[in-house]
Amino acid sequence: LIFEIELVACRPRKGSTMGSVSDERVRLEELKKQREAAAALKDEEKKKREEAKAAAAAKIQAKLEAKKGKGKGKSK
Repeated sequence: LIFEIELVACRPRKGSTMGSVSDERVRLEELKKQREAAAALKDEEKKKREEAKAAAAAKIQAKLEAKKGKGKGKSK
């Protein structure tokens, strides 16, 4: 949606030269590439956080299982 708004906002005025039109097109393509790179970086960071959460959850689960096993051993 934002990109579409920028396209409308950056539409060349009547009487613009072809050079300025192509400059705008290049600028918009650069903005698009920057957005895609930022989105990819954000997705990668999200994936790393999810992996860290899963590892922490597995570690906590292992500790709980170990404590559960010790408790059963003492009661015998």
